Amino acid sequence: MQLKKIELTHFKSHRRQQFDFHPKLNIIHGLNGSGKTNLLDAIYTLAMSKSYFQTVDSKLRTWRESFYRIAGELIKSDESYSLVVKSVATKKKVVEKDGKAYDRLADHLGFMPLVMIAPDDLLLINGDNADRRRFVDQTLAQVDRPYLEALMTYKHLLKQRNRILRESMQTGRPLSEPLLMSYSERMASPAEKIRDARATFFRSFEPRVAAFHQDLSGHREQISLRYRTDQDERSFMRQSQDQLPKDRALGRSSVGPHRDQVEVLLDDNAIKIFGSQGQKKSLVLALKLAQYEMIVSQAEQLPILLLDDLFDRLDHERVKRLLSCILRSDFGQVFITDTSLVPLVALIGDQEYQSIEITFDKDSVLPDEEE
Repeated sequence: MQLKKIELTHFKSHRRQQFDFHPKLNIIHGLNGSGKTNLLDAIYTLAMSKSYFQTVDSKLRTWRESFYRIAGELIKSDESYSLVVKSVATKKKVVEKDGKAYDRLADHLGFMPLVMIAPDDLLLINGDNADRRRFVDQTLAQVDRPYLEALMTYKHLLKQRNRILRESMQTGRPLSEPLLMSYSERMASPAEKIRDARATFFRSFEPRVAAFHQDLSGHREQISLRYRTDQDERSFMRQSQDQLPKDRALGRSSVGPHRDQVEVLLDDNAIKIFGSQGQKKSLVLALKLAQYEMIVSQAEQLPILLLDDLFDRLDHERVKRLLSCILRSDFGQVFITDTSLVPLVALIGDQEYQSIEITFDKDSVLPDEEE
């Protein structure tokens, strides 16, 4: 799979830009603040229908503009596709494939498989379980349609159930137990599907992470992952019934896959507490490369890899080992950002690449951001 080109209109710092890409390696370089990461985020948004960094679409539009548009040409299985994401203020965001809009944005997920690696991904180690669950969901949503449907259904019902619990706690109004249990009944099936899929995922994901981490660390460290769920021998419905008093007191649902935990260990110790910054960054890279490999194995497509700020918190040897992994002939299209082209070119040897220099657009930033 290959992204041939992308055209940006009023997307973040890019008022109107078009970029053509190399089928293998693209090095995006320029000064800090010039828009390198914004280009990667545009590619991510084209694939996932949302930004990697922002939850509000209005923050993706260039200052003083009322819309943004991302258009790309994708080659997949030797066929060419036109993809467009457009967002206009006060209107619903639209994603189109070959000129036809999807009925739901979620229907686009997985068509353009992609993995993004960014400095903030250290939250996978330093953050809480919600960050790690989100990572698992992001992976499975691209390759497992039943999982995505179950996840969307479960989250919708969970939000409604929590609203009822919260309003009862805040207002003191009596709580309808039959109503709450009716939500639990509808949540039971998707909850079981989510847990089963996650358990299956980790059985094949953990050895992949361990193998990549061995390569990146020079076989000096041992990594393990522990997936924990509160599901026991009782059914989801029975657990929900037993936890009703606690749910009333907390004002939220205390049972379900939204409470699943993922623990990351380095030599049997919590890396969140005992790991160095370099060790944590190596593990993040191992997690992402394993994510890439999982998508390849299930989607039977080579995802696009976006790697933002390659040298952040990585020593020279770990960067070399990472490049040896991603520049193999059997790896897909890669996009790397850095402030300078020279250090990276010195490491990639005779690998063909496209150099894309991003220059600073003063008109695209807010007045108080100008120097």
